[in-house]
Amino acid sequence: MVASVEAKILEYRRFTISTLSNDFPEVSRSVLYEIVSEKLNFTNLCSHWVPKLLTEDHKNRRFECSLDFLTRYNEEGDAMLSRIVTRDETWVSHVTPESKQQSMECGDTHTLL
Repeated sequence: MVASVEAKILEYRRFTISTLSNDFPEVSRSVLYEIVSEKLNFTNLCSHWVPKLLTEDHKNRRFECSLDFLTRYNEEGDAMLSRIVTRDETWVSHVTPESKQQSMECGDTHTLL
């Protein structure tokens, strides 16, 4: 069940517990919430769920990419920077809303339960 929920989350990152409940009607919302928050280590940030912890594979991959970029930059200089292409960027605000009104101003007004 956890793997199925994770696959659905990765398919559509802007999910809510309600949308997961529609996809998994046989599972209660409280169980879905537990899977998302405790088993998969996601946290809700302005109604967007993001991983709380990076796996060792993620950390190693980021480290390898950083070393590769630094090595290439040392060899090629600023000319290398113009050839970098990015895609699928996700910007996450690190603001912790103090009230429900501030939370709603983050852009998404869907409730979790």
